[in-house]
Amino acid sequence: MAIILVVEDEAAERQMLALNLETAGHIVLQAGNGTEALDLLKKAHPDLILTDVLMPEMDGFVFCKALREHPQTKEIPVIVLTARGKMEDAFAALGVAGFLEKPSAPNVLLSTIDKTLAHYGSHGHFKKAAQKFLVFGTYPEVCESIIKGLNSQGYHVQNAKTAADILVHVVNFQPDVIILEAQLEDGRSVQDVVKAIRLFPHHEETPILIYSYYRVSDLASAEFRKRAAVIERCAQEAMMAGATEYVDRFNEQSFLEQISKYL
Repeated sequence: MAIILVVEDEAAERQMLALNLETAGHIVLQAGNGTEALDLLKKAHPDLILTDVLMPEMDGFVFCKALREHPQTKEIPVIVLTARGKMEDAFAALGVAGFLEKPSAPNVLLSTIDKTLAHYGSHGHFKKAAQKFLVFGTYPEVCESIIKGLNSQGYHVQNAKTAADILVHVVNFQPDVIILEAQLEDGRSVQDVVKAIRLFPHHEETPILIYSYYRVSDLASAEFRKRAAVIERCAQEAMMAGATEYVDRFNEQSFLEQISKYL
């Protein structure tokens, strides 16, 4: 099972690819063009990318070039979907993993996916169902809400109170999924904690989900725009340090749905 990003401007084609992949047990993310895909990749780390060539706003070639220029995405294997075989040389120069003609039979699609993942490896985030969650945040009411929601679904949850406490829980509790606020109690990014977690045995691939939070009353503050920029920077630094996904601002009504693929 892997996380696969499908980049295709034709909605019907994109949905058909997603259906075939999901039927095979994969988690599918979708984008309509290269620009949308790059925005999505700020928040998620797929194991593999399937991309079309001819798309509006940003085509497949420019998209692949952008992937290779960014440290966070340059190692993700890419399979190019194309009906024009003579374009392969240009993409091969960018180091893409392979090609699929459009349309491809489901068995050809899945066989190519399996071979590519076997060759390049996948993050393996979903090899087992998560049972234990570790939660950290600077707003007690947010942590309580997350813990309550997870407990209601039968998961075992522990709450780390400080940055140092996070690492202690990782060692002693061995969580299956780690949920961290982007900022620590002193306002710094959680990036150093993420880096430290990735050094622990058995946690090189543990899903680390990053969220941010601010109260609605904060919106009226004159300093809010500056603070929002700091929050966004902290989240991106955590992603660069090895976090799995940035799920954006915590929302009590939708948070469990946002992280449902990790449950």
